[in-house]
Amino acid sequence: MPHPYCVGSNEHCLRLMNYWRNNGAIRAVNRYMEQALAEVNYPGLVVLDTPSIALPRFPLNDIVCVDHFLCNDQPRGFITTPTGIALGNEVLTYSCAQEMSVEGATFRDGGLIRHANTTTHRTHYYSVEGGCRREFPDDVTLQLMGGKHEEFPEVSAQYVHDIPVCFRTYFLTRANGTLYQTYSTKSVYYMDSGLKRQLNGVDALVSLGKEFKDVVFVLEKDFERIPQGPTILGKDDCNWCKAAGKI
Repeated sequence: MPHPYCVGSNEHCLRLMNYWRNNGAIRAVNRYMEQALAEVNYPGLVVLDTPSIALPRFPLNDIVCVDHFLCNDQPRGFITTPTGIALGNEVLTYSCAQEMSVEGATFRDGGLIRHANTTTHRTHYYSVEGGCRREFPDDVTLQLMGGKHEEFPEVSAQYVHDIPVCFRTYFLTRANGTLYQTYSTKSVYYMDSGLKRQLNGVDALVSLGKEFKDVVFVLEKDFERIPQGPTILGKDDCNWCKAAGKI
């Protein structure tokens, strides 16, 4: 991963610029690294674009220890920032994005399976991605993501247990009334009839009977998979509320 860029207004960056590193040098080194890696031409090699992940977080004061994402910043001790977590997740995702063979069974990305749990009397639906299994949290989410129950072949408990669980265990639920926010934006979004709709302010949040403690922080990669609708002004502007007769 190339070295992160600096933003001049950042106090840590000003310290950085005063001695031995600057944006021009960083860009030059990044270009050199990318060209050298491209010449290797190894099919399993992936170059992660750090700036596209890190830059949106600079206004949130997410970078500490001058310019590092994971560091030991005395006297605060070891610090892991949301940017560091996001970058770590990118590495993990790309590292595991391959077919996996476990005891003769091959699991390919995009594979769909289901398993009926006789203890809980509940059927679990999974999709295989990055060599691991990820579960659909509810029927609403499964259907809104284009899934159909009959497309999921039934497999045994042993088969399911042979597939590692993804570090993001579930897909993001698309259930009505769910509140989401990513680490790179201050906007809060409300799930309404399968669409994420940006709240038009605190009044809209209160009108919908929600509080900031209800907001769930999620990764951009998952968030971007949800279709976006128009800004929601309040309860009177809520589609599922109208359909359910709640207004």
